[in-house]
Amino acid sequence: MWDREIRGWSGTDRIFHVEESLQDLTDLPDAGWAIVTYDVLTARAGKFTPPDTATASWLRTKLREAGHYQVRAAAEMPGKEKKSASQLAAEEGRDEGDGKFTPFHFDARINPEIGNVLRNLLMPAGRGISSQTMTLLHRMGRRLSSEMLHALMAWEPDVVFADEAHRIKNRDAGRTRAVRTLIEDCSRGAVLLTGTPLRNHGGEGASLIEAILPGARDRLAGALAQGHRRSDRNAAQDAAVAEIFKTIMVRRLKADVLDLPDKIRQWVEIAPQGEALWHYDEVMEQILQTVGREIAGGTTSGGIAKAIMGLLSSARKWLGLAKVANPATVDLIDDVVEAKGACLVFAHHRGVIAELEKQLRRRGRSVVTVHGETPDRERAGAEQMFQKGKAEIFLGSINAAGEALTLHRADTCVFVELDWVPAAMHQAEDRGHRAGQMAKGYHIISLLAHMPDRQNLDEYVAKVLIEKLANINTILDEKAGIVGRRIEGTDASVRSRVIAALMSEAQRSEVAKNAQVAVTRKRALPRSKKQ
Repeated sequence: MWDREIRGWSGTDRIFHVEESLQDLTDLPDAGWAIVTYDVLTARAGKFTPPDTATASWLRTKLREAGHYQVRAAAEMPGKEKKSASQLAAEEGRDEGDGKFTPFHFDARINPEIGNVLRNLLMPAGRGISSQTMTLLHRMGRRLSSEMLHALMAWEPDVVFADEAHRIKNRDAGRTRAVRTLIEDCSRGAVLLTGTPLRNHGGEGASLIEAILPGARDRLAGALAQGHRRSDRNAAQDAAVAEIFKTIMVRRLKADVLDLPDKIRQWVEIAPQGEALWHYDEVMEQILQTVGREIAGGTTSGGIAKAIMGLLSSARKWLGLAKVANPATVDLIDDVVEAKGACLVFAHHRGVIAELEKQLRRRGRSVVTVHGETPDRERAGAEQMFQKGKAEIFLGSINAAGEALTLHRADTCVFVELDWVPAAMHQAEDRGHRAGQMAKGYHIISLLAHMPDRQNLDEYVAKVLIEKLANINTILDEKAGIVGRRIEGTDASVRSRVIAALMSEAQRSEVAKNAQVAVTRKRALPRSKKQ
């Protein structure tokens, strides 16, 4: 897309495509434009498994000489250094016998100079080190030393356009540091482009502001703060983001530039069924027990969130599978296809997507699927098949299929699962709500688990999503929706709010009391009937 638009707007063909981190840069100096992906700019960790004892010994010596190879017991090191120590201590390339070696692990975040160390290694005389080994180490060094990023900086662009700029919302991420390095020169222009400047909360806007106006958000927040409580600081920070956005953001909503149909939202309740529901009940019981123990032990809310993070993810997966186990889910999708000829379907977990695909194909429906492991070429192929009418259903992961796809052949979108992030759902639903959508109304159906006699994770997530979106709307002065009715509230982490909802004051007391005793009770019914 960028190539086509640049050629059409500027009339130039001096465009350099950066497709890999170790690409030949001979033509870069003469280029007028360079198109590069975030991943190519980012130095990633790597590992090297020595082919023999001689190579392992030689490399270990070279790393020690360069001051990179260290072996210290993690127990001897304080706090945050323990992780680094364990990673450094793993770089031994130990001979485990039978010709097997533990790998050397290289991470530029631990040692920024490791890339230069590797790329400058010289072939040792009389050591029996192969040329293939040297080439591999040199290539690894070039990637770890961010060779492509430095080449682009030396090219000295006049302006940097960062598309899908919400991808630099995490200030500690490698891609964020790389982009900031490119645009930090005050003589260089920078334009950040995104349809979702706030995907989750106001703090993400601060990261975008920091890339263009370092320190501005914090200084203004300090001036706006009216108290020292955490809620006061959060409110001041959100207010600062909103004020700065008014001066640096040009916001064009689809309603302003496109004549698209209204979004019609519907919330459909599905009763979870099958063995997956039994697993869901088991995990939710574990969550309540764990929260009770942590409360009894005086753990903070942040510590509780960390303790049950994996359990929450598991519960969401089983709940999604239990909804799909109810034939009503596939019946609904089937009815949409029967009436309209096409349907977009989104879920979060790979297992849920796989089960949906299997059931839909059993019904005789043609399906194309896009998830996190789908290569770019296959994503484009799935898009074309659906748009050309060769597939009735586009089945995608909310995050992996939520960007860069045009699927306006369908006027109905079904969410089988909810996502933690409001903007992720908005981006997914907008695959069909795009230029070219000719329907009178665009229907968005979200499936909510109906479990009046159980802890309902879907209800907790849905309510907090609506609250989070209300906060984002306040900052951006918009009126975006998700599902259900609008609930007034302030921003907070979805997970922490879900945890709070899981544990009412009465539940906290009861679970804390009972969590001291190991639970051995099993249900009376056999597994096959626990539905």
